[in-house]
Amino acid sequence: MRLPKSFPIRGVARRSPVRVAKGATSLKAAYERVGKAVGLPARDVAECYRLTKRHITPPNYTKKHHDAMWMLGLSERTLEEHIRRLIMDANALQPLVDGRPRFKYQHHWTSINSGSGWPDDVLIDRKWNRVYFWENKRETESPRDDQQEWLDDLAACATGSPGLVVLGTIRPSNYSVLVDIVGLSPEPGQAHRAEQDGQDQQRDRVGQVDVD
Repeated sequence: MRLPKSFPIRGVARRSPVRVAKGATSLKAAYERVGKAVGLPARDVAECYRLTKRHITPPNYTKKHHDAMWMLGLSERTLEEHIRRLIMDANALQPLVDGRPRFKYQHHWTSINSGSGWPDDVLIDRKWNRVYFWENKRETESPRDDQQEWLDDLAACATGSPGLVVLGTIRPSNYSVLVDIVGLSPEPGQAHRAEQDGQDQQRDRVGQVDVD
């Protein structure tokens, strides 16, 4: 008996092979990117990843291995949350520009009722009058064809325009690029306390204005 495509089968996920192929990247390329980011050979990253998937702690497990596994396991949604928090921390720490936060950040959540492929994130640096575009992906995925076309077309427009910067694809392995742009520490977790400090600074500014 042949079951219809919509028939639910517990434990079996129906995935389109074409869709997977468009959004996938080779694990070898992911191992190489992560290995370069943390300072480990790609072979070591691959072996560590295979063992951790089997819930086995690899021998000679170091902080580099831990960071590599964090990069390979981070979801796109969690990456987006890290970016959102990073921009919040940066605005809390950086001086105001013309009385407003230095960075303006927009995340393109869905393409419903609009054309597909537009980059996930847009960041405006009001201090240097620059706008950045990029696509977010987990370490083992790549942009779809329509997403890559937008990035390529924007990059062509950016030629000779220092105010327009196309970062391409941001993954956990090159997340530090954004950290450098906003001028925060690249060490994970060090910037997370900045939001409360920034709120205190904002209250102090308001108090000074009221006094004046």
